[in-house]
Amino acid sequence: SLRDLNTWNSEPNFSGSAPTSFNSPNSTFNLVNRSSVTLDDTLEITGNNTILVIGDGVSATELFTTATLPLLVNSGASVRIAANSTFHGVHFIMPAFNTIQGANSTISFEQTVGATTIPAGNYVNLSLKNATKNFGTGTFNISGNLLLENTTSIAPGSPFASIVLGGNFTQINTSAFVGPESITMTTT
Repeated sequence: SLRDLNTWNSEPNFSGSAPTSFNSPNSTFNLVNRSSVTLDDTLEITGNNTILVIGDGVSATELFTTATLPLLVNSGASVRIAANSTFHGVHFIMPAFNTIQGANSTISFEQTVGATTIPAGNYVNLSLKNATKNFGTGTFNISGNLLLENTTSIAPGSPFASIVLGGNFTQINTSAFVGPESITMTTT
């Protein structure tokens, strides 16, 4: 279980030490040495300026929440997705993401019920899957690809959402954009 502090280390190569708490400030939790993990219990990280790093920046690592088990990251803590790695958010509660994301990293919103609002911000690759997804108000800087898959509807933020897309836009089994507001998409 990821809640066991002995499964963590302050260094990606495990040359450091195991943390003493998930709520200590200025800590780093490196999720490495595995290709995929699904939460088997709620994991809460709350230390101010604490970072959960998914992946080692070389090998792909995927972290999945479930519909009933969230990753709770609060009180100044954040999640960083290393190069080639992916966070799959199935639970309706999504963590705060660090503004520094690795090359070819992906944040995937995969909630299966209800409507999920995607916060404006900087993304490398952004995937929106299942159910209804709403773009929040503001600018979405997506340096990589935007994928919409099996969503029942996509709505822009109010009054608007602006998407600056550096890669490809792919829409699979997704109904049309809805709402009176507008989305402006610019490719770079």
